[in-house]
Amino acid sequence: AWAAARLDLEAAATAMRDELSTQNAHVLVSLATVCHWLFDVPGTRRYARLALRLAEQLDDRGIAAEAISALAFADSSDGDLAASLKQYGRAFAIAGLHPSPHLVAAREMSALVHYWRGEYSQAIAQGQAALQFARDTGDTTSAARALGNLGLALTGVGRYGEALAMFSAARRFCQEFGLQQW
Repeated sequence: AWAAARLDLEAAATAMRDELSTQNAHVLVSLATVCHWLFDVPGTRRYARLALRLAEQLDDRGIAAEAISALAFADSSDGDLAASLKQYGRAFAIAGLHPSPHLVAAREMSALVHYWRGEYSQAIAQGQAALQFARDTGDTTSAARALGNLGLALTGVGRYGEALAMFSAARRFCQEFGLQQW
């Protein structure tokens, strides 16, 4: 229901346009994330930048990390994988080690970006961390994606038996939680 969510979030963002509040910043970050999943890269960038600016004014590191991770999504969508990883690193450094439900997808995506770059060891390490964060926060979609991405990364280093086991685990996980898209 991304398209419907976008309409609601845009209405909320318009209503709070001049409001310096954490709620407004959360709406803008959510809007950036929705735009990412709707493949609207300019929209992702626009709302992430607005959210980042507001987070800086509020001195809210958590929201700033979320906004920066949305910019990393946009960079990877544009094919600038190095910039994407740099943004993810910045976001994770700001957020610290605590599992934030709002950064789980970013951790999972950063592992996939490492895989795309042929950095399989980093993809495995980041993928394992992403899987743990997803489990810790109850994010089943990110957990499913992390399992599949770990399988890909393991294949990249020739660990085929482990990769097949990971793909099987992903399949079982998706069936268990009714995640048909994965």
